[in-house]
Amino acid sequence: MEIKAFSVIDLKTSKAIVRLGQFKKEDPKKCILIYTIVLLLYVISLFIDYFLIKSPFSWLDVGVLLCGIFYEIRIVYWRPKNYYESHGKFVDMRDTFVFRKDEVIISSCIGDFESLTTMKYTMLYKVMETSDYFFLFENKLLLYIVDKSNIEGGTAKDIRKLLYAVLGRQYFDCKY
Repeated sequence: MEIKAFSVIDLKTSKAIVRLGQFKKEDPKKCILIYTIVLLLYVISLFIDYFLIKSPFSWLDVGVLLCGIFYEIRIVYWRPKNYYESHGKFVDMRDTFVFRKDEVIISSCIGDFESLTTMKYTMLYKVMETSDYFFLFENKLLLYIVDKSNIEGGTAKDIRKLLYAVLGRQYFDCKY
């Protein structure tokens, strides 16, 4: 049995990688929404304090507000874009994965660069799964991304079974 999957390192996958690192197993959309609501409540409380109670803004209030806004912009927009651009000439590299019974063959291709790697599932450090991707960690720093929308010859469930059977506790389902 062979299951093929394809993936491209683009801005969408870069966003998924950054959010996986930032939010771990929690839903990034939910976390960002909660953070935005808390930030808006803080802004409303500042305006109520200023206009109804006639209390002047303190520098601390303004500083906290600006830090909160900067943090949200950084997490949502800048970090994924910077991560994507940091790949240099490897931006938009295409990876092909062939999942077999006890190994995965990974072929990477961009321009003149090609690489072929065969990796036993036991060599994986961990696997994290979201609703759109499998993240295969070779070690703490090197990972491969498998796009679930580009699977041929099987399903995401089949890949999950293969990986979970070998990795067990090193397999994480992120529930988003």
